Amino acid sequence: MGTLPAKKFNFAADVLCVAVGCDVRLIKNLDVAAGLINSATGTVMNVIYDNADCGTLLESKNPPPYCIVVEFAGFAGFITKGGQRVYPFPNQPHWVSVYRQRVSALRSDLLSWIVKKQEAKDCYRIQFPLDLCYAMTCHRAQSQTLANCMVSVDVGLSNPDCQVPQDMISILYVACTRVPQLSDLCESDLSGPMGKDWHYSR
Repeated sequence: MGTLPAKKFNFAADVLCVAVGCDVRLIKNLDVAAGLINSATGTVMNVIYDNADCGTLLESKNPPPYCIVVEFAGFAGFITKGGQRVYPFPNQPHWVSVYRQRVSALRSDLLSWIVKKQEAKDCYRIQFPLDLCYAMTCHRAQSQTLANCMVSVDVGLSNPDCQVPQDMISILYVACTRVPQLSDLCESDLSGPMGKDWHYSR
């Protein structure tokens, strides 16, 4: 799978360097009803390894973790068959264990020379459905609940020839309603150097 560009196939990065305290985002829907949706952001709380890998760790090698515990502000608990909400960590209701998953590529997306050499079912990766996340666009932030965020936008106000986008009101509404209370929102200069779209920095 090293020949398949990660971004083209919506895979995670080839190398994912995570540590306790870093911000990450999901790259696929894990459980929509629980709030674990594509682009949901969270903070790494712990990185857990399998006991069988202790020797490898002591040899300063880097085996993949067993799971990564992430705190998602929008996590609402898993729904049981009886309709009840359950939480993996009762004392920390927003913590979720994220495990590695098999991610396959569609045959139609594969290059012709790859299809000739191997079956499409053999083109896959085992990876954590996570990516690092320091900032995101307003569109990716839709339907999410965020905290301690800064909203930045550059609409070209420094140039008198530029016109404000027609959908700026809706973008502004989405941007400022991602937080449960205004004290969690920090808005930077509207003509700042963050690019021509809304960005969230955690």
